Amino acid sequence: MKDIINLRDPVRTEIWERPRAIEHYRGTHEPYKIELIEAIPGDEPLRMYWHGDWQDLCRGPHLQHTGQLPADAFKLMSVAGAYWRGDSDRAMLQRIYGVAFQNKEDLRKYLNMLEEAAKRDHRKLGREMDLFHMQEEAPRPDLLAPPTAGASTPACKTTCAVCNNAAAMSKSTRRKWSTANSGKPRATGRNTKNTCSSSKSTRNMRAKNRSTRSNQ
Repeated sequence: MKDIINLRDPVRTEIWERPRAIEHYRGTHEPYKIELIEAIPGDEPLRMYWHGDWQDLCRGPHLQHTGQLPADAFKLMSVAGAYWRGDSDRAMLQRIYGVAFQNKEDLRKYLNMLEEAAKRDHRKLGREMDLFHMQEEAPRPDLLAPPTAGASTPACKTTCAVCNNAAAMSKSTRRKWSTANSGKPRATGRNTKNTCSSSKSTRNMRAKNRSTRSNQ
């Protein structure tokens, strides 16, 4: 991409008739482009774009030349498989994800935002803090750990004070805290109405899970 930017190739566009465009893509063996053209309403123009030897069908608009894209403000993010038009019965294609910004600083801020969000990803933190687990018998929803382990059960509608405090503890500290507070009320204060379910219901839930696994 940097080589293309440095070439500063001018971008040109032409409006083609539908039969001409279909014939062009038949010649270049691009059936997906033909399918896209057939899905475009008849009153919409077909815009064909070029820069250098590269050509594509696009609504536009485009830049005047490739040099207008900052060479240090884009990044290819990932590659993944994707079914054509989201249909699992169709061919699997390759999708390339990328981002582009007006300058390097905006790109840096965006990447930093993604990095910070990854640190706070509940899927990552939940595993590391032993707040929930997954098993084949119940792929959805995730199974939450009992309150004494620092997690709320499905009865919680909002994060209660006990869960919020326990989540900040290390695993060893949570175990000590759980032992010292066994049999005590789960939470007090303004959040009492949204506290975790009792240890009795938690034991019943865990026993039911064990029974389900043994019957598989």
